[in-house]
Amino acid sequence: MQIVYFCPIASHPAGGIQVIYRHAELLTDLGQSASIFHPESPGFSSPWFTHHVQSFAPIRARSLDARLFNRKPKCCAADLLIPSDDFAVIPEIWAGSVGRQCIDLGVRYAIFVQGGYIMMNGRWPLNFANLRDVYENADVILSISADTTQMILLAYPSLDPGKILQVLPSLDDVYMDMAQPMPRRQKSITYMSHRLPDHSAKLCYFLQPYLPADWVLVEIGKLKADAVCQALKSSSIFMSFCDLEGFGLPPLEAAFCGNAVVGYTGQGAREYFEAPLFEVIESGNIHAFVQAIRRKIVAVENGLLEHPELTRQVGHLRTQYSEAKQRQCLLALAEAVRFELTEGVNPRRFSRPVP
Repeated sequence: MQIVYFCPIASHPAGGIQVIYRHAELLTDLGQSASIFHPESPGFSSPWFTHHVQSFAPIRARSLDARLFNRKPKCCAADLLIPSDDFAVIPEIWAGSVGRQCIDLGVRYAIFVQGGYIMMNGRWPLNFANLRDVYENADVILSISADTTQMILLAYPSLDPGKILQVLPSLDDVYMDMAQPMPRRQKSITYMSHRLPDHSAKLCYFLQPYLPADWVLVEIGKLKADAVCQALKSSSIFMSFCDLEGFGLPPLEAAFCGNAVVGYTGQGAREYFEAPLFEVIESGNIHAFVQAIRRKIVAVENGLLEHPELTRQVGHLRTQYSEAKQRQCLLALAEAVRFELTEGVNPRRFSRPVP
């Protein structure tokens, strides 16, 4: 049975897409056949990060002379997936359309919810009853965080919690390789503006009068993954502009690279946003944000980043969000995929929805 991850295409580096590719890579390493399928452009491969993922070759590879995504949601045409051979993993934004087609065609599927606050979003008109039916008929619901799991159950209280498998994210090897020497730490403050461009622009504006002459603000949101990592390894402070997100990967990446992180949790990042490495700012409180950055600059210049407590906290995060833990989660997914349905009912339950 092949696991086929349906994946959107982004015009900028997107952490959610990178997580999907990571799943397919690790599943393949674990001996489970897995591939990526971009219905908007079959055969497309993301250029924003290094990967070794196989692209899905549909049965009609054949006659893909037109994009599968057009004005009508035909991404699961009858000859695209083989019910006996393919298991679909659908992003939450396509659940209402692709999930319904999987049900109609007898294709088993999972829904991967990386954004607990965008489950109602979609390319085509959706209604609550349709979405609830799609979620309740899924073999598995993959959740990126504890907060996302809470939102899934809030939206669909009749959903069996035993269907929910939280798959902890892990970071690429470039963030985990402790043997590589760290570049010299600069007096730079990095940030990504694409989530909340208005907030980030206002923050930078009001911060200018208080920024020491030898400190700089650096926008890294449009860089490729390896360049982002290098920028974070040399910066000292990272400003987080997460906006109602399922997890919030950039602040974690910044922390792995030794930055002090200040800003919004987007709710999903609350599970790791703890002092002294992180400082939470209420979303929209620009005044508090500026004052926190001012204090953090002084603290960094007084040796904050060399404090043993920060080192211990980074070490804990590296253990919590390790590839080994993610592999354990994905093994549970692979076992659920291999589990055969009996009389249309899948009794497979995960012992607890949140590890």
